[in-house]
Amino acid sequence: LTTPYTTVGAAAEAPPPMSDPLSQLQPIHLPAEITWWPPAPGWWVLLLLLLVLIWSGWRYRQIRRPQRAALKALHHIQKNGHPLQQQLSALNQLLKRYILSSRPQHDEAALSGEAWLQLLDSQSRKPGFLMAPGRLLLTLPYSVTEPQAESRKEDAAALFALSRHWIRRNPPQRRRR
Repeated sequence: LTTPYTTVGAAAEAPPPMSDPLSQLQPIHLPAEITWWPPAPGWWVLLLLLLVLIWSGWRYRQIRRPQRAALKALHHIQKNGHPLQQQLSALNQLLKRYILSSRPQHDEAALSGEAWLQLLDSQSRKPGFLMAPGRLLLTLPYSVTEPQAESRKEDAAALFALSRHWIRRNPPQRRRR
């Protein structure tokens, strides 16, 4: 009997060296490192969405600027300590200026009297300009005598709250180009 490694009757020879199969493999080729530029398409989409969001926020603030200014002026009129007649006259002027600045294509600010109060009521979810508090805009700023301060104070506070609500519920319209 003979085997490839031994022969019969011969001295035992050492087996021939087996070659290591792992030593025959080539080294691993690593892919090139991922660079930060150019970004993947998803990052471009995210950047575009972020720019649109920033622009939309800026536009929203620009469109609402007259509304914020009117609310600030309304607060100043109410807290300045002038007589009630002057406050209501300034309030009426403020409402007309607000309509002129927020709706420049309409001539609504030219209205007066009942038509003015009816316009304010028609554009409010909480009508009240044609009722007791709103009627102060028609009579009190133009009266010759000083009204009883205590009796009109509650109506004036309700009118200021109603005006604040009206300004908040009537945002400026976009200007058409």
